[in-house]
Amino acid sequence: ESALDAYRNEYYYGKIPGAYSFAFVDLDDNNIPELIVGDGVSSILVYYYDGDKVVYGEAFPAEETKFYKGGYLIWSGGNMGSYYDNVYQYKDNMLSQVFNGGYGIDYDGSGEARYVVDGKMVSELVYYAELGKYTQSGRLNYESYQYIEDAYQAYCSSMNINN
Repeated sequence: ESALDAYRNEYYYGKIPGAYSFAFVDLDDNNIPELIVGDGVSSILVYYYDGDKVVYGEAFPAEETKFYKGGYLIWSGGNMGSYYDNVYQYKDNMLSQVFNGGYGIDYDGSGEARYVVDGKMVSELVYYAELGKYTQSGRLNYESYQYIEDAYQAYCSSMNINN
């Protein structure tokens, strides 16, 4: 059974409620797509195929997670003057954090923004240069579908796979 067939068989036959959206994306460029499942509200779930079965990988906040070429997932957010950017790399069916950054307004009277990368104070220029290492390859473009079968068909079509 192929990875695509395993995903389709696992999730197509009513095992996940219809309020979800589905997309197949080859996050780690190994020609085996990961299944991205979004609940439309709060989270994105990443599943992968380990050569034998479909395995749950990780969950991320839906609104704040972006996928980039090279297997990078950037989870950004914050509020009230304090913001963060966390970058993970998806490789060999595992996610590893490769960047932990944050910035915010210094309320000690100066009103200046302070930037931190991996626990160290840096300039704004250094912060965005470091973050840019993970975004320069560009966003992964994919479409989400209400039904997993539609996502499966779209992926097969885009990859010229006969299903």
